[in-house]
Amino acid sequence: MDAFIKTVRTVSQACGIFAASLIAVGVFVVCEMVFERSVLGTNTIWQGDFTTNCLVAATFIGSPYVLMTRGHVNVDVLPLHSGPRLRYWLALFSILLAMAFVIVMVYRIAIADKDKRRLRQMFARYLSSELVDQMVASDRLPQLGGERREMSFLFTDVAGFTSLAERMDPAVLAPILNGYLDGACAVIKQNGGMVNEFIGDAILAFFGAPQDQPDHAARAVACEGLLLAARRPGRIR
Repeated sequence: MDAFIKTVRTVSQACGIFAASLIAVGVFVVCEMVFERSVLGTNTIWQGDFTTNCLVAATFIGSPYVLMTRGHVNVDVLPLHSGPRLRYWLALFSILLAMAFVIVMVYRIAIADKDKRRLRQMFARYLSSELVDQMVASDRLPQLGGERREMSFLFTDVAGFTSLAERMDPAVLAPILNGYLDGACAVIKQNGGMVNEFIGDAILAFFGAPQDQPDHAARAVACEGLLLAARRPGRIR
């Protein structure tokens, strides 16, 4: 019996440590998500669901340790002052409620939020976080077949890139080109545009889709101005 009690105590302590680790990881991921969205201006895809799952798992996994330290996992004032029949129905109701909660969580993770996660993964690289959030909130998935709408397009090109590429070593040129493309795409995303494709050193972007933007033309012009202001003389046109 002593060996059994010692084993249960060890397992409970391990559950407590693991639950505390899950909470710490969840806090760290939340801080990382805030930094990524606020400072870097990038999208967050998995952090919200991951943190929720960590906290829920920590609640259940840490229960043995709470009980071992004579804590309370639930409120048992009503059952203690109720008769056997009422305690039976309260227990049954609690079990059914817990099962319903688990079913709803599984449904959301496996089915309901599947399309939203896929939508974020599809557009996180090309759209600003605000636009991705709007698309997810609207529950409007991209439709095949297209639609007619008024949009603004932006095309950038590096002047003299062909001759420059012929003179420079590819190992030296590639980091320079990647830095330029990353910076230009960041400016486009900040103005609510979407990068459609890269054509060598050129970028084709558009404004006004997939979400409606009544001021798409102004956004495109503002984006052009920022790109021109950030250019190195003789490099971007």
